[in-house]
Amino acid sequence: MSSTPWQQLAETSRNMADAFIRTGKCRWIDIAFAERWERSLRDLVKSAIYQQVAKGGAMPTLAQLDRFPMVKEDLEYFKGHGQALMDFERDPIMAARAVARRPSRSDRMTGENGGG
Repeated sequence: MSSTPWQQLAETSRNMADAFIRTGKCRWIDIAFAERWERSLRDLVKSAIYQQVAKGGAMPTLAQLDRFPMVKEDLEYFKGHGQALMDFERDPIMAARAVARRPSRSDRMTGENGGG
């Protein structure tokens, strides 16, 4: 059974947002990883891609996504309420991007990774 155009768009948007988080050069990516709200950034980018294409716009390239604008209100919200990826997904991306890993909340509670 083939998927609908909307399901295909959702999958493509998800794949593009994943590629953006993994290989993008946008400064917000490293900030999001350092502050532990990269999942929220990925979801925001995924929604923006989906909405743009659903409204008849072209699928953005990774180079275009690297110029992704961050609204001040979104940034403030994510700093306080944003979500990080799960560590099994997050750690390999951070290593590839050479982002220093800050201890997670659970690390700080258990005393791992120099927290305590």
